[in-house]
Order: sequence, then C-alpha cells, then structure tokens
Amino acid sequence: MTSEHARPDEEAEEPSSVAAGGSEADSLRVPTSESPGALVTPVPETELMPRGVSRAQSLILSAALSKAWANAVPDTSRVLRSFTQAQSSILSASDWATAVPDTSRILRSITQAQSSILSAPVWATAVPDTSRILRSITQAQSSIVSPSIAQTWAGALPDISGYLAQISGVNLTGLSAAIETFRQATANLPVYTTAGLARGMEQLLEAIRSSRLPSNLRSLSTITSDDVVEFTIEHGVSLYLVPRPSIAKRLLDAKDGAAVRRILGERRCDIATDCRAVLAGCDELEVLKYRELALQALDAFDADLYAPAQALAANILDAILSSKLPVDVRVTAKRRVGESVTDFTKRLDDLSGWEGYVAAAMWSTHQHYFTANGDVVPHAFSRHATTHAAGSRQYSRRSAIQALMAVTSAIGYVNGLS
Repeated sequence: MTSEHARPDEEAEEPSSVAAGGSEADSLRVPTSESPGALVTPVPETELMPRGVSRAQSLILSAALSKAWANAVPDTSRVLRSFTQAQSSILSASDWATAVPDTSRILRSITQAQSSILSAPVWATAVPDTSRILRSITQAQSSIVSPSIAQTWAGALPDISGYLAQISGVNLTGLSAAIETFRQATANLPVYTTAGLARGMEQLLEAIRSSRLPSNLRSLSTITSDDVVEFTIEHGVSLYLVPRPSIAKRLLDAKDGAAVRRILGERRCDIATDCRAVLAGCDELEVLKYRELALQALDAFDADLYAPAQALAANILDAILSSKLPVDVRVTAKRRVGESVTDFTKRLDDLSGWEGYVAAAMWSTHQHYFTANGDVVPHAFSRHATTHAAGSRQYSRRSAIQALMAVTSAIGYVNGLS
C-alpha cells in the first residue's frame, strides 16, 4: 500500500488489544478436532471485519448466537450501494450522517448479549480495535469495502452531474449551500477515498453552472449566470442566445460602458449574422410575425439604415413585452420609478434562469427618460429615448445592434430556445 493509502496517524499509533492489557497467553484455549487443547486465538488478525470475528468465535458461541452475531453487523457493501443510489436525491448533511447505521449501538447490544457466555477479558480480545473499525465503517474507507466497491462509490456523482446538466431554468440557490455543507462534512476523509468524490463534485458544480447558461455561453468555462445577468442590468445588452461566445467573452470582460459600446460597434456585422442564425431557428407560429419584422430590421441594419432598424426593433420589443411574455416576467421587468438595482434583482429570484435573462434585458432597456424633467438623452439603447428623443445621440449603429440583440433574445425565448 502506498503512502497516500496510509491510515491517519492517530489510527496507526493506536495500541492493539494485546498491548492494551491482554496477551496471547490470555487467549482462550479451546480443544479442536485437529489439535485437542491447542491455543485458539479468537481473532488471529486484527484487520478482520466483525464477520471474521464471528467465525473465529463459532467454537465458543452456540450456533444460534453465532448466526445472530454474524447478522448483527450491517452488510457494508449493501450500505455503500444504497449510498450510491441515494445520491440522485442529493442528500442533506443530516441525511448523509444518518445513512450509516449506528454501529456503536449494534456492537453494544452484541456485547451485552454475549456477556453471559464470554468473560470480559476474552471479549476484550475477541473484538480488537473496535474504535478503528467503527471509524472505518462510518467513513466508508476501502479497508472495509473492496476496491471495486470503493471505486463505484467514488465515481457515483458524475452520473448525477450528467442528470443535472439537463436541468434548465431552475432556482438552485439552496443546492449551493447544501453542497458547501457536504464539502465541509467530508473534508477529513482520507485522500484515497475522496479523490473520485472530489472529481465528481467538480463535475457536478460544472454541470450546474453550465446548465444555467444559454447555449451560446456554455463553452465559457469561467462565466456564471450571475455574471451574465449583472452585465445585462448594468449595460442594457442582452447576451441570451446571441452573440457568439468569443464576442460575448469580450463584452463580459470589458472594463466599462464605453468599452462595451466600442465592441458593439466593431463587431456589429458579426452580431447581426448571429441574430439571423438564431431567428432562423424560431419557427413557432406565435413568433413568426415578429421574426419576419426582426429580419426586416436586420435588412435595414445591413444596408446601414441603422435608424429605421433601431426604431422597428424598439416597436417589436414593445409588442413582445405586452403580449407574448408570461405575466410574471412582465411584472418583474416593469421598471418602477426610483427603484434600485437591488430592488429589481430581488424580484428576479422568483423567475427561472431563462425568464431572468429576458426580464433583465427588458428592465435595463426601459430605463426611465422624461424630457419634461430635462433628462439627458442616453447613448445606449433606450426604448423610451428611441421613442421620445429621436436624434443622433440615441440613434446609432451601436444602439441599433443593441436593440436587435434584445429583440432576438426575446423572440428566441418565446419560441422556446435556450
């Protein structure tokens, strides 16, 4: 066994039962058919499991008691299999702790049951190092189970991550806390037991992360759904379904709003191409008329008629918001006068992942603009400024492509794309 498989120091230094007060001379002499009067050591090797102990004691215990002893210790391989199967429901820390039967209670009851037959010294030598055995059972170490079962146990979680990878639009906030609790609970397990488990947990977390991202962002290994929503809220740029990963990464890495708008201007033609590709996959009856209008807006944009493209995109966005989005999304996306970003993000908690992306885009592109209040016309796309402040400050190629991205995301969402 390599050094990485060594037991913890506190276990390796634990005195054996003989050293603790017994000796081979104290062992019970029981005549056998092969060698009458020969010395029989109840447990020749301390590494044997309690079942081995029961077999060694079969000459002392009656057949009935011996069978009861053998059946008293739980089938650890079955327990481990049940662990593996139980992972699909993601056990809480408390459930996990109670998954292993109370072996100390079992051994205490066995001790009491045998007290009328075995003397205390004999019993003490019959079950050596019970504390080490109990630790081994509760920690699921490979000294109890065969290597194949240990590997099966260690490799159980990746299967769960494969299942979770198909989950979309679910609020998994509570699961993150549960996973952290589980991580802390297993922090002291031996390396050779937890190596596969650690890999499984990494795959599980990656599956959860990527499952909450739209298809165009899943290849970006360091991006989370929170990053995307926060970016959309701050800059009013929707990243749901468009653009392609390389452009999305540049936008997410941009240091400020000016850098974001510069990237939109530089890559506007590629982004328009990405919008067309997404719209080509939108074929549900309820979105067809919006898709055709969005394609006309893209035609105008490609002809460098960005002002008509932006105006049409703003009207399509209004139509989808008022008639096609679910009520809870419309209510969440409605911008209240004077509300903060924090107020809005609290409402987002009630939506699924996909709804949250669309609501964030709607909320951020509908920032309040009142000419009567002397509000400054924004540079970034604004539905209200597009309607009420026609001019070169609001109408631009950058604002037009920003509007087309929002429209494409909204149509794709209503169509069921993720």
